[in-house]
Amino acid sequence: MKFKRIVPLIVVFLILLAIVLVRAIQEEPVDLRKAARIVALAPADVSAEDVRRITMYAGHNPDDAVALARADDGEWVVESRYGAPANNADIEALLNTIAGLTGEFRAAVDEDAAREPYGLTEEDAFHIKAAGADDATLVHLKSGRAPSPHTVFVGRHGDENVYVSDVDLRSEAGVAPEDPRDGLDHTQWLDLNVLALDTETVERVSLTMPDKHLALARKLDEEESADSEVGEGESSGGNPAGPDNPGEAPALDAQPMELDMQEAPALDEEPAGAEFTWVLEEGGPGLPFRESGVDTILRGLSGLRAVDAVDPEADWGFDEAGFVCEVDFEGGAAPVRIEGARPEPAAGGYVRREGSSVVYEVSGTQFERLFPQGSELFELPAFAYDSDALASITIEQPEGRAQLARLDDEWTVEAPVSDLSVASSTVQEVARALARLRPVDYSDSADGTGLDEPERRITFETQDGDTYSVAIGGPARSVDGVYCYFDDDENVMVLRRSDMQRLFVRPDNLYERTLTQLSSADVASLAIEREEDAFELQRREDTWMLVADGTRRDAGDRPATALAQSVVSLQASRILFDTESLDDEVLATIRFATLEDNEYSLTIGVGDEKGHPAQLSGVGQVVLLDSRDVNALLPASADLLDDSEEAQSADAPPASPEDGPIVEFVEPVEEVITPEDS
Repeated sequence: MKFKRIVPLIVVFLILLAIVLVRAIQEEPVDLRKAARIVALAPADVSAEDVRRITMYAGHNPDDAVALARADDGEWVVESRYGAPANNADIEALLNTIAGLTGEFRAAVDEDAAREPYGLTEEDAFHIKAAGADDATLVHLKSGRAPSPHTVFVGRHGDENVYVSDVDLRSEAGVAPEDPRDGLDHTQWLDLNVLALDTETVERVSLTMPDKHLALARKLDEEESADSEVGEGESSGGNPAGPDNPGEAPALDAQPMELDMQEAPALDEEPAGAEFTWVLEEGGPGLPFRESGVDTILRGLSGLRAVDAVDPEADWGFDEAGFVCEVDFEGGAAPVRIEGARPEPAAGGYVRREGSSVVYEVSGTQFERLFPQGSELFELPAFAYDSDALASITIEQPEGRAQLARLDDEWTVEAPVSDLSVASSTVQEVARALARLRPVDYSDSADGTGLDEPERRITFETQDGDTYSVAIGGPARSVDGVYCYFDDDENVMVLRRSDMQRLFVRPDNLYERTLTQLSSADVASLAIEREEDAFELQRREDTWMLVADGTRRDAGDRPATALAQSVVSLQASRILFDTESLDDEVLATIRFATLEDNEYSLTIGVGDEKGHPAQLSGVGQVVLLDSRDVNALLPASADLLDDSEEAQSADAPPASPEDGPIVEFVEPVEEVITPEDS
């Protein structure tokens, strides 16, 4: 091709190329977000500062909504928890999540029912609504079903479009993943830090509890040194001085007990460089003060944490509770007063700061940081024996008197007497608990403690002949326990309720209340005698035969074995020590024999709501059986038949001697047979 013919073609190509380049330069760049159809779900003109209220709820239960509101001072509160302070950081994080939420377009649906596959119907969806001034809605988002582990369908209220987002608003709101429709946690948004005081500036703490008052003060070391020159009638720990021993706490009255009291550990030494020490300024039981216990109170003041906020209008018992913690600071800072209430001493409690309407629920551990048990602050008296050092124990209580004795290195029950076996582990536990008994609290006064006429007293004698006692009064008002006197000492102590229960065992619990030590495999035959539907079960090697109404039929192995097991493993609910014979109307008598030819009879009386009186041959006391156990002992004979034999004729002939030996009952012999004989 000649060059002259190529030139026009080159010119045309260059012109076309120039046109393409010009158009490319004039076109706007492609928005990749628009190309992928990803949009912001919150209006661009809405900022976090505009939001005054946030409401979160499950669509099927809009009344159970978490409502957060911004107060006039800019701080957030949880309206749905009685206006308690909220965790501002968590709420700001939620607002940022809402403002930055985006979604990829998935579908457009114009009817609510059509949103069901996406979980975005009004009822199925999870809603988060942010409102501004005058409660005007700024954004209302809905979160639906999760199509994959990392994505979720979302939408805007009133918008037909469905989007997919990688942010799960349910999770952001604190809804448990395993319960996506419910489980909205109001407490997640609370600021549960009740107290955060600067304990470095605390100079005095005054504690008032229902049964005591004391005050603790912080003193400079040089002041403490000067105070060591105790004047007449004063004591270094703030305790009253004894007339014969000025400057020291009076010794406990009971001289024998003084020798056996647990030796008080040395008080904690001040760390090197410390500039102050804590002393008891008011109150106390007149026993050595433990300065280390003040740390418990200071931890409560510096970081007391609640579990929830509760209705401040409800009656939590603040007026009559008597729990008050007053804190004074150095430098003239305003004092802080915290009130407490503990309606159930075994549970947690409630606290509120003076001048605040917010009432917090706290755990028992947190409550006792502000209002500690006396054992935290004082060396309370305690027994310090090995249980082998005890020779006898006497228990006096409304449930009955018991006498325990240690003979030949074994504990036995001398009273009340029963033919049943002694529950050795229970008796040993009583001895161990008593030998190491220690109180956890004290009371300033015996008034209202029930110790003027104690209903319970436990006394023990040592192998050396020394005798001590613990008298029990009424329930304690500060902790879950009971008031007591240690060896009639004038100081009122408090035992844990659990320790008291370990000591004052019901007399019949000192015995094994299982009536026999047999198993169902030991039973050769069993007969139930009653006015109607009497029957007998006879074991034939590995099968059972039922004899009723003069006929003999195969019994089901499972129901027959279960009945035999119910009889031999029967446990009495009570032992009636004062009743030696069953005089009431007899409901039924159960006779059973073992493969070793031991025979027993259990007579059951007509019962009431308390149970059925019963007596086992060889046992000299009547026992009480639970009504449910008696029902299991007296089934209908038809319930014991083998299902495959129910269609057999009721006139089936009696078994011949070749069928195996038949165990027949004879009247019990004079010899007394106890469960141990088996």
